[in-house]
Amino acid sequence: MDLPSTSAASLHSVSTDTNNPPCLDIEVDVEIRPNQSPTRSPVPLTSFSSPIQSPPPSIQETPFLLRASRENEGFDIESSFSAHVSPPINLPPSENSVGHEKINIVLMGEGIGRTIISSSASIIEPVNTWPLATLSIRGKGFMAQDLTIINTANNGVAIDNWAYRSVFFRCKLEGPNATLHVQGEKQFYRSSHFYGKINMVSGYAQAFFQKCEFFGQKSYSKEKLVFSSQSPPLSTFKSVFIFHFCAFHVVGKYSNGSETTFLGGLFGDYASTIVMQSDLDASIAGYYFLDTSPPNTTYYAIFSNIKHGATMKNVPSFIHTISDAEVASEYSLRVFLSGDNWIPPGVDYDLDLAK
Repeated sequence: MDLPSTSAASLHSVSTDTNNPPCLDIEVDVEIRPNQSPTRSPVPLTSFSSPIQSPPPSIQETPFLLRASRENEGFDIESSFSAHVSPPINLPPSENSVGHEKINIVLMGEGIGRTIISSSASIIEPVNTWPLATLSIRGKGFMAQDLTIINTANNGVAIDNWAYRSVFFRCKLEGPNATLHVQGEKQFYRSSHFYGKINMVSGYAQAFFQKCEFFGQKSYSKEKLVFSSQSPPLSTFKSVFIFHFCAFHVVGKYSNGSETTFLGGLFGDYASTIVMQSDLDASIAGYYFLDTSPPNTTYYAIFSNIKHGATMKNVPSFIHTISDAEVASEYSLRVFLSGDNWIPPGVDYDLDLAK
């Protein structure tokens, strides 16, 4: 596919095929830039004000479909295409997707709070089905940077990510309840903020979160707030959520409730969650995980966490408390996801644990 090196507003066609859901097809001012890696300085992350902020009323609903892609294994910066999205975009209330055939797509904004992609995609009766998302990602090698992505619907999520070797860097994801649904292998989230309530991160994947911050807010004092929940149905797929150098916060009016805040929960029998060298809110108070007697096919582990919530006095017996740094290093980005082999240039990452 031959594309111009810079072509502002060059993608204006809108798919009218009613047999397929809308795919990411940009009809706003967009710049397609092959062979460029991110070079901007880090954008300061915004502070938390409320779990959902509605997009400005002047934003118009815009079909959002991106056609630029090339077939390549992994994340090859020489053949990736960057779509630079500058205006806020309010998507229609149906799922908008980057399909399997759209490879190595990069969506690059102008900073958290400056480039906002929002929708109210949701499922009225969410029974035995995946959540609808503002953006559903399927194409491998996907990357998002410097974006705010919001879903304002109670039964929707900001992102539904199935993409192999996908990266979210310096992004803000917001949902009124759940925020991110994942499924698949080798997903990396770095320097991003997540806002929501129960089960902020859900699904099953090999997902690595590094230097991310999670902001949870309760509706009432005894409401249970769970930052992540896994639902792996089979032992043949190794589903692991790893949180490294992350911070977990409870904010708002009911931030001081005890025994109601948990790092993780279980929707399947083969979940694995590891939290390492992270800051834990005081309301976690050592309880860590919602399950009181999970099956022995699960694996929960903690290593060298800090702040008031990292107390060891209430740690359940089923949690593995790792004391040996060499053992913990098996879950580093270098060893577990071979991050140095595929994370693209311009993305910050720490391959190893802090000494």
